[in-house]
Amino acid sequence: DIKVNLDAGLIAYLQYSKNLYDEQAKFGLGNHTIQLKEVVIKEKRQIAKNSSNLNGAGRADQVLTAKDLSQGCFSLDQCLQGRLTGVIFRNGLAYSTRNMGTGIPMQIIVDGINFNNDYLRDININDVATIEVLRTVGNTAIYGAQGSGGVIIITTKRGEPNYSYLSRPSPGVISYSPKGYYVAREFYSPRYDDPKTNVTLADLRSTIYWNPNIITDKQGSASVDYFNAGGKGTYRVVIEGINNDGVIGRQVYRYKVE
Repeated sequence: DIKVNLDAGLIAYLQYSKNLYDEQAKFGLGNHTIQLKEVVIKEKRQIAKNSSNLNGAGRADQVLTAKDLSQGCFSLDQCLQGRLTGVIFRNGLAYSTRNMGTGIPMQIIVDGINFNNDYLRDININDVATIEVLRTVGNTAIYGAQGSGGVIIITTKRGEPNYSYLSRPSPGVISYSPKGYYVAREFYSPRYDDPKTNVTLADLRSTIYWNPNIITDKQGSASVDYFNAGGKGTYRVVIEGINNDGVIGRQVYRYKVE
């Protein structure tokens, strides 16, 4: 069974496959095209989940997530330096360029609680989920006088499985993703003794029969039956198996159909 020229050995197989494809397409059979059902998206993506923003989660002039924060900084004000549009930092305090004349720093709100303006230096960077920046009047008006200099809303992580910010797995915890179950498909083999079988369709299969679970009796015998394809020629049969002692066996023989 050693093939010196693989191309020459596959010509017959490829030709039979093409003929089968054409024959099935003529009768509108075969899974040659799969039409997917319409998918309708009814919910918007939540950019700032669990946010305490009074305007609504994600309704801000700028939103940053944990992925946007640099890992080489030691405090949150350093991470945000140069990353927030229209915001500059002085001595750990954030100032909106729209209110530089007033000298009022931006209000810091963490999970709905107001903190001192210099609290950015005390926040653990790994605990931050999202940062919402409110600078325009339309977004800061709801905060009244507290939002006159702008507002920075910080939402911390809730320990949800989507957050993988730990540098190493927790001691004693093993992550396991079950693969579920797979329903094995049965190899298709037409039964021409069934009146429902389309006898007008030419049988041009290149692979006739396959059975992965043939069990022999005590004498080592087993029998199978199948229908040949419609094409004439030499058919090749390969039988492979293994016994209870782990010994494998293989036999190849051919027969001719005229």
